[in-house]
Amino acid sequence: MSYLPVIDTYIADVKAITNEAGRCYHLITIDNPGFTGLPGQFVMIQKQDKGFAWSYPYMIYEDTTQHLKIIATQNSSLFQSSPGEKIALWGANGKGYTLNGSETIIAEPAMMHLALPLIRSADSLNVIIYGCPTECFPELLPAGSLLPQIFQKFPVCCTPRQHRFLWRLILLIWKK
Repeated sequence: MSYLPVIDTYIADVKAITNEAGRCYHLITIDNPGFTGLPGQFVMIQKQDKGFAWSYPYMIYEDTTQHLKIIATQNSSLFQSSPGEKIALWGANGKGYTLNGSETIIAEPAMMHLALPLIRSADSLNVIIYGCPTECFPELLPAGSLLPQIFQKFPVCCTPRQHRFLWRLILLIWKK
């Protein structure tokens, strides 16, 4: 059995992204010491600040030879991190996927941080997002997404209960 080496590195940048509903993600750029991953893989990250800290898995959002990016949700260990902070990571873990474009990914906005690495990986992909449009993160979706246009073309006029039910149905299908 072989083990992945633990790599000491640091956080290069943190960008806060907040949707209209108030949910906030942090797009965290990490100095990448040279490994690469496939869409669907994750890295284990442990903060190297005072005292003991658990390690947690983060999906690889974007991977280059210089940096890798992950998305930290508000309840994650890295959400309060800042540039220059030291971390330890190991990976890439899990099974990577090479998508051919015929797949369909279905997600709700709260789980987009897990689906985005796969959505970004294929040249053409069917994607279905269900939920209220104010819960989405258009700036994290692939370029050319029809998200804003779809929600403008199909306004919803109904009671609050009907509105919640309707937005939980499948509302958006687009080709990347």
